[in-house]
Amino acid sequence: MKAGAVDSAEYYFQPDYTFQKIIDTCFGYRDSLLIDLNRDSIHDLAVIWTKAVLSLQISCCPQDSGWECFPTLMDYKWINLLNPDLQIASNRIDFSGLSENFIQPLNSNDTINDNLNWSSFRAQYIFRGSNYYIEPTGYWGNQTHFAGVRLLEPNDTLYGWIRINPDSTLRVIDFAFEGGR
Repeated sequence: MKAGAVDSAEYYFQPDYTFQKIIDTCFGYRDSLLIDLNRDSIHDLAVIWTKAVLSLQISCCPQDSGWECFPTLMDYKWINLLNPDLQIASNRIDFSGLSENFIQPLNSNDTINDNLNWSSFRAQYIFRGSNYYIEPTGYWGNQTHFAGVRLLEPNDTLYGWIRINPDSTLRVIDFAFEGGR
């Protein structure tokens, strides 16, 4: 399958969903989009945007003027795998004693096949930013790319893609997925 191509896809959807600033707690906001890649009525993954101001003191909210706060801006754009048989093309990066998966940005017409680095690690980042400590921000920049996905079935491996723009917010433009052969 080629990134952006719909001719080999049995399932193609255009949600064109731009993430909103939905208040989650006093610490920030979060929005997510659940995706069922193969229309089996089971959500395969969630694309999530979390932006928060955290503090070293857990009880510290912006409106609590009595607390000494040391706010930390955290901005995470990521995909959470819900289907244990689903994998995303990604690279593992070690930094500051931690190891995280960052989704490999694919360009239009890149081949999505077994030759990519695949991971079933549940949380995989498009972007991860913080002003609290130095860490990678991912490979995507603010440009539209494709995330390669594959579903490992007992007798087949099915491939697909999700077109995402992680600019100032986060936008899932469209996605396509092969049907069973």
